[in-house]
Amino acid sequence: MRWMLAALLAFAPFAALAQDRLEQLAARASCLIEANRIVKLSMPTTGTLSRVLVRRGDRVTAGQVVAELESDVERALLEAARLRAASGALVAARRSELQNAEVRLARARSLRDVASRQQLDDATTAMDAAAAALEQARLDQQLAALEVERLQATLARRRAASPVDGVVTRVDLSPGEYADTAVPVMTIAEIRPLRVEVYLPVEAYPL
Repeated sequence: MRWMLAALLAFAPFAALAQDRLEQLAARASCLIEANRIVKLSMPTTGTLSRVLVRRGDRVTAGQVVAELESDVERALLEAARLRAASGALVAARRSELQNAEVRLARARSLRDVASRQQLDDATTAMDAAAAALEQARLDQQLAALEVERLQATLARRRAASPVDGVVTRVDLSPGEYADTAVPVMTIAEIRPLRVEVYLPVEAYPL
């Protein structure tokens, strides 16, 4: 035990010198801190900017909407498509017409001896037309639902969202300006994680 203590005491001055040397080298070191990624964000489609929702220096999160194009027309079309898709009035009306046509045809057939061949043909044609109209009304409702999905996708493309967590380092366009897919609206720096490069003096690298 005594010899171990003696050895530690003997090397203590060298350890102190090494520590001093490290501190001297560290004081002369330099470092470069960079963002992990720089994103030049542009709009997914062209149009006139309606809103820019952030300013230089603002923090943003991935998925956060930071800019929008004018979309009044698209919103109105979407609302109209939603109403058509949700309304069953036309389908109900066409179903009622089909039921009435079926009743008239059944009556014409029951009165075959009294009704003329032309009346029977007319009732049959009316029922077929009512059935086709009901099918068309159902199809129109399904198409309206698909139109809702298409317009929702169109509206989504008229918004720009940050792809990363970061900080807005530059805003290039303002509301009212024309945004093109090739022109950045803003620049966002991803700072989690940061990239750090440390440069030590040559003396820190023994040959």
